[in-house]
Amino acid sequence: MSSDDSAPLEPLLGALLRYSWQNLRARLLASLQENGFSDLNAAHLNVFQYPPPEGVRPIDLAQRAGMTRQAMNYLLAQLEQSGYLDRKVSGPAKTSLVFLTEKGRKVGTLLRTEVRKVEGEWAAVLGQPRFDDLVASLRMIAGVVPPRSFPLSSE
Repeated sequence: MSSDDSAPLEPLLGALLRYSWQNLRARLLASLQENGFSDLNAAHLNVFQYPPPEGVRPIDLAQRAGMTRQAMNYLLAQLEQSGYLDRKVSGPAKTSLVFLTEKGRKVGTLLRTEVRKVEGEWAAVLGQPRFDDLVASLRMIAGVVPPRSFPLSSE
């Protein structure tokens, strides 16, 4: 512990990640508003997060988002009523699965486009090599395997 207790506390990694995430979410919400999706709010972003809800059980979406099943079903009902998704019963167990509608896919595309804009801004601030290192490091920490890349020329 430092002997200078009057020194301001510096934010630790968790806070820095949270600030970055909050700034990104604010940009996503502003973009939704600007593009006519004013009926969507921050809670709805939990449904549209990666990977998209295509053929996913509501319980799995809830677990991904760190929400209760009841809270997720409430959001899904709102989004279904507004035309962003459909819930379809499938299989012998009559399991409900979530699928985006065309309107929901437009939202997903808009969100990915906005995230790419933010990534470009962050790359401009950090420089592309440092940004690439950041993304690679976050992939490693999160345990996310990078998408398979194919050589552009035969070697």
